Amino acid sequence: MPESLTLAEAAQHYLEMLEQQGKHQRTIYTYHRDLAQIQAFFGEARQIHTITLPLMGRFLKSEELLMLPNGSPRAKQTTQKTIRVFRMLLIWLQQTGALPEINLPKSMQRKGKGAGSSKLQYPYE
Repeated sequence: MPESLTLAEAAQHYLEMLEQQGKHQRTIYTYHRDLAQIQAFFGEARQIHTITLPLMGRFLKSEELLMLPNGSPRAKQTTQKTIRVFRMLLIWLQQTGALPEINLPKSMQRKGKGAGSSKLQYPYE
């Protein structure tokens, strides 16, 4: 995959890969919705290599992540899933060579058993 990949292209390739792996259509649909939220903040045309640690931190505090379109707060469980999908996308991009090794904000780091460093690691789950 080229390093000049846009976020929209990366998201589409990621969803196609999940489909090829035989993931359930509902999973692919919900991941698509999560990726749409991520793209709403960063922009579909953003080059993936320009997503920096400070920009990721701003995303974690953004209305696109934390609020519903009607202005109500999203459930914590929902925002955590969106963050997890974003982290898994970044891991996959790193695996495919489309993204160099990057650090994650502390709130995006894997928690619990085997958490280790803040660098992206595969497999996540």
